[in-house]
Amino acid sequence: MMSFFLPASAERFARLRHANLVLLGLMPAALLLARGGAEVIMAVIGLSFLWVTVAERRWSNLTERSIAILLVTWLLLNLVISPLALDPGVSFSRSLLWLRFVMFFAGTSTWLLRSRRDLKFLLVFWSVTLALGMLDGYVQLLTGTSLSGNIATGERLTGPLDRPNIGMFTARMGFPLLAAALTLAASKRISASRLVLLAGFALVAFAFIILSGERTAAILTMMAVLFGAGIVILRARQLRLYGLLLLAAVPAAFLLLYTLSRNVQERVSDFWTDVDHFWVSPYGEIFRVAFGIWKRNPLTGSGMKNFQLACQQTPLPGLHDACYPHAHNIYLEWLSESGLVGFICFVTFVALLVWPVLRLTWTRPDRRLTGAALCGGLIVTLFPVAATQSFFSNWPAMVVWTALGVVAGVTRIAQQAATDKSA
Repeated sequence: MMSFFLPASAERFARLRHANLVLLGLMPAALLLARGGAEVIMAVIGLSFLWVTVAERRWSNLTERSIAILLVTWLLLNLVISPLALDPGVSFSRSLLWLRFVMFFAGTSTWLLRSRRDLKFLLVFWSVTLALGMLDGYVQLLTGTSLSGNIATGERLTGPLDRPNIGMFTARMGFPLLAAALTLAASKRISASRLVLLAGFALVAFAFIILSGERTAAILTMMAVLFGAGIVILRARQLRLYGLLLLAAVPAAFLLLYTLSRNVQERVSDFWTDVDHFWVSPYGEIFRVAFGIWKRNPLTGSGMKNFQLACQQTPLPGLHDACYPHAHNIYLEWLSESGLVGFICFVTFVALLVWPVLRLTWTRPDRRLTGAALCGGLIVTLFPVAATQSFFSNWPAMVVWTALGVVAGVTRIAQQAATDKSA
């Protein structure tokens, strides 16, 4: 099986890398079906990467800018922020273990994804997983019970998950996967039938995300697709007509789904209600609390996983019940729990991740479609004002770091010359 996706290699740790690439291919399935298995995969990839780095003294693996800033952030979390936290013990329990996400991201983006062959292997594994996950969700939508036995409750689908996050999961895994497919398409000629299959898969995924009942996933996905269409219209003249068609098709598809689905209608109504009365909505109250916590400790915040404790100590006029475990926004979570110290580090990491994608999209005509998909992946994962799950909690964090690792890896491969012989 290994020979299918990688040629024989004289690399000292080639077999270890091949085995870890298989684990990365299995990561979405583990996230869907076995959360503990996903934790094991993340730990194994991170530890394997660290072992290879130390054994071969490839310190350059750790000095790449985006990885270096994450390591600096981890040190500051443990040397500055956790010692000054409201509850240092709780803060250390999160900040110390945060290193596993850093090592997993570094291993995925620099060690495992190095050639188009790696992307081809990942494309097969991930597309099958996403297809089965969506099939499970569609059956749940139609019958009330998924093939995996989960019963639909409320307005949101679960698919094979035990939580109603299948829409965001599909979006965050889907855009990096689309970027990988477009990188392969730009590197070699593919048949029209496969191109049609890819477009059909993307359309089914788009409809699934809208129908999943997750407002944030639906809004960010539409923004990502429309942004990608804008890139094509502005920068890819030969594909401008397709970009215009996409720009018209997205609102049309959403309008059709809105007309057919009462659930979509209700979620749109709820969204506009929250927007019109944002600061008295639950999200508005949480955001107010997050700012209040930050103002009390502007440099170091309340400490990791101390949001709820800090909230109880931060009375605000008109506040009802916003003492949730986290801020429900990635950037406010960093700001409130790690202050300006952690927030600036994280924003720097985001900038280092975004800049190569924008540069690739703007300067490489043969990679503009890949760049558009990568931009979509960043939008659905890191958009500043979105209401999100915790950036540090196990399952949501694993989804985020898996997506970001692949985005960074695809960006690196897409930057390679089209005649790269390693593929």
